[in-house]
Amino acid sequence: MAWLKFSFVTSDDPISTSIRAETWCDYSHVDYVLDNGERIGAHEQDGVQQRPADYAVWTARLDVMVPCTDAQKEAAEAFLRAQIGTPYDKAAIAGILVHRDWRTEGEWFCSELGMAACEACGVVAPVPINIDRITPRDLLLVLSAMAKQQEAA
Repeated sequence: MAWLKFSFVTSDDPISTSIRAETWCDYSHVDYVLDNGERIGAHEQDGVQQRPADYAVWTARLDVMVPCTDAQKEAAEAFLRAQIGTPYDKAAIAGILVHRDWRTEGEWFCSELGMAACEACGVVAPVPINIDRITPRDLLLVLSAMAKQQEAA
């Protein structure tokens, strides 16, 4: 069995504080963590990038491990690597308030990227209804529920 590792984090800066307040979550950002500790995620400054494990200092962190097959892990990581260089979805911050479609192609917000990777590898089935946003809280709830189901099985 393989694992997808997502790291939910936060800091005390004003943007992080606003995201946490607006989404009712303890975490404001999520990265996918590679086996070597490096992270792939979307940031406002430079879009989707692969960054070193210690690229930022966080005030809180929660790692969620999602069980998967080796093929699913390879597919998720191939999807994420293919997104490197994609711009940050700046409309997504406003979208949290105005409910824009999170599936806008060509741009990613951190939790949109994580959910898309889970869909791309088949760990999460594509949601059959139009969900207008995927916040860090939404992704955390989905992945935590999946991990608990696996533990119970």
